[in-house]
Order: sequence, then C-alpha cells, then structure tokens
Amino acid sequence: MSVIYFFTDTDEMDSQDAIDSFGPLVGDEDLKYQIASFHKGLEVSPDSRLEPKAIAICNGFGRYQEGVDSSMFHFVLKPDSELIPGLPIKYIIYRNILKTSVVNISNNQIKSIGVTDQLINANPSITDPNALGLAFRSLSSSSAPSEGYARENIDDIRTIFFENTETKPLVVQAGQSIGVFNKNKFSIQIVLDNSLYSNKLELVRDTNSPSTFLIDLSSCTELEAKFRRERILNFLDPCAF
Repeated sequence: MSVIYFFTDTDEMDSQDAIDSFGPLVGDEDLKYQIASFHKGLEVSPDSRLEPKAIAICNGFGRYQEGVDSSMFHFVLKPDSELIPGLPIKYIIYRNILKTSVVNISNNQIKSIGVTDQLINANPSITDPNALGLAFRSLSSSSAPSEGYARENIDDIRTIFFENTETKPLVVQAGQSIGVFNKNKFSIQIVLDNSLYSNKLELVRDTNSPSTFLIDLSSCTELEAKFRRERILNFLDPCAF
C-alpha cells in the first residue's frame, strides 16, 4: 500500500472557512461548485500568520511552474502508483508556494529543501531553477526564458512530464518538503484520471481565472450545464486524505 502524507502541517494552518472548502459554493450552492480547497496559515496574532510547509502527499514525479504572480510557484505532483484502490489520481496541484522557499533570490540558485535534494546531489553543478520544471513556459510570458521549451496554457499537463528533453521531472518521496505556502492563501487540488477531459496547463498556472477553481452553471445552456456537471467528477475532495 502507498505511503500517504497530509499536504501540510495541520498545526500551521488555520481552520477553513466554509466558503473556501471543496464542493458547492456557499451562498450559490445550486449553480457553483468549487473544485479546489483553499487555506490560510494559522493566525498567531491579529496581523501575523504562520507560513505552512508544503509536504509531498505521496511518491511520484514533480514539476514547478510559475503562474500570474512571479513571487509564487505552483507544483504538480504526479503519483507513481495507485494511492486509493479504484480511484485513479492523476495529479495533485499545490498552489501559491513562496518562490523564496525554493530558490535563493540573491544568486538565483535552487535551495536544498527535500524534493530538490536528489537533483542537487546527482549533479551539484545544476543550480538553475529551470531544472525544476520552469524551463517549460509559455513563450508569451514576460518571464519566458531565452532557452527553454515552449508549453502554452492550452497544452495538456502531461506535456511537461512525457517529453524528450534533458530537463527531467523531480523524483518525489512522500513526506518531503516542497517549499513553504503563502500564509494568506494557498490551495490544493486533486485531479482524477479521466480520458474524456484534457487537463490543460492553465489549471496550474492561471490562478486568476475562476474556471481554475470553480464550475459555474449560470448563464449556460442545458447541454453546457450537463457537460460542466460531469467535469466536477474529474476532481476529488482533498478531505479524502
């Protein structure tokens, strides 16, 4: 049986507001369904919160990606085995990991934080953050590298895992540190393997788009509503862990 960890230290996270939970959106339950779970760091004083650790739920392979906010990374974990019998989990997406917890900003080199250790130990000369998966970027991004691999938001997430480049996915061990979450807002999203749906990279990168987190049935035809309801089944409540 696979070893499974919780995605953060529960002593470092605050109690979750109902409106931030996975499932029907509070106040608009009939038309809107949240497909990610949002959290905050534990409030220790009126103007201070803890910054919770991001922890690998399971063994697998991982990639960091940049999103809209260049001070944040998002991490995609692809399990290497079945975690729950009969439930095919394809990706676990961690959002709003502080860039400074993964990369030393003063010299732009990768930090040794757990999930990066094998990469660093295997080849100490690899210090460029592009090796974490950041080399796979949209060419329209303002931070697009001069050298890298074009992966647009409309491309499937699998294109940053099943590829033929020298930038290989990080080997992840359950319980390893992935970094530190933004204390004011971070999220976890579990994507199931469903051949009927393409999970695009915008799901990882575009944190400003409501469609990344929300299935909205308002202002759509009956056929569109049916399709969107079925898409809900492509995601799993993180409370299952």
